[in-house]
Parts: sequence; C-alpha cells; structure tokens
Amino acid sequence: MQVTIGGVEVDLSSSGVRTLGELIDAVQGAASERNEIAVGLVLNGQRIGPEQEASQRERELMPDDVIDFQVQDASAVLTAALEQTRDGLPALEEKLGKVATALQCGARQEAFSLFGECLTHWRQVIHLLQATQACLGYDPGEVEVEGRTIRNINEDLLTALQETKRAMEQGDLVALSDLLEYELIAKLREERALLEQLIGMVP
Repeated sequence: MQVTIGGVEVDLSSSGVRTLGELIDAVQGAASERNEIAVGLVLNGQRIGPEQEASQRERELMPDDVIDFQVQDASAVLTAALEQTRDGLPALEEKLGKVATALQCGARQEAFSLFGECLTHWRQVIHLLQATQACLGYDPGEVEVEGRTIRNINEDLLTALQETKRAMEQGDLVALSDLLEYELIAKLREERALLEQLIGMVP
C-alpha cells in the first residue's frame, strides 16, 4: 500500500490500520497536530468525495492500493471559507430585495421560491459560524462585534428568520415585506461585520 500525505510518502506498514476509515481518521489526526486539514482524497486514481468516503469507510485496505491525501493549512482553509461567505453576502442581499419586490408585485410563487434559496444560503452561513466557533474555541457570549456579542447577533438573526418563516406560513405579506426590507437586510450587514471580526481572529 502506497500512501502519500501532502505529496510526501509515508510508511504505515506497522500502524495497524486496516480499513479506509481508520486510515482517514489517522491522517486527519496527524494533520490536525500540524494545524492542517485533509481537503482531498484520491484512491487508486479516483477522487473520493464525502459521500463515497462515508460509504467506503469499512473497505479493507489492499497491498496494491495507492492513496493520496491532499492537505492544506487549517487556518488558510478557514480564512478562505469565511472570506468566500463574506463576499457572497451582497448576492444574498440582492436576492432578498427581489423577494420583497416579487411580493409587492403579487408574484407570491416566485417570492417563495426565491426565499427558499435565501434560507438555504442562510443555513450555510450559520453552519460555517458554528464550525468556526468549534475551530477557534471562542465564547460567543464574550466576543463583541460593534458593541454586541456574537451570541446576541446570532440569536437576533434566528428570531428574524423564524418570524419571516411564520409570516410566510400565515400569508402575512405586509409583515413579510417589512421583515425582508428592514430586518433581514440589516442582519446581513451585521453578519458581514461578524465575518470580518472572525477573519481577524483566525491565527
């Protein structure tokens, strides 16, 4: 079995690793000690995505297997994810504006479809913030952004999203339009400041 990590061949013959899942876990553990993260896996010339990786974790390793792990500096990966999310906020703000316009024009189906896309985007932002908290180990009740704690900012965002969802379910178009134009767009600008703060906190 030939295993390379970040272009460097390593000898795992005496490691006791038997399955692909055990190998992945061992590589991720070793990488984390060097502040790195495994970002790609190629097994016998085939790139293995997250779903394939999950389904093949119990696969027994074979003597003729050729396995290549790509690794990157964890701080660089986290910074890039935060910057990409920050740079994507203007597009989300534009889409929220289109939802409000569609509602005002009576195009409810179009508005609801667009808002569904916005919710998917919001969920991605929230998941990244959760992952960032786990990586950086900060207390959201202690770190402040423009005079407010991260916990308060996130709680207000979730409340606004819940109110928006409730207004949609109840067909309250007036409340929904107001929430989109005045609440959520303001929350987006807070999220941008929050992301800027987190980018500065990455070691």
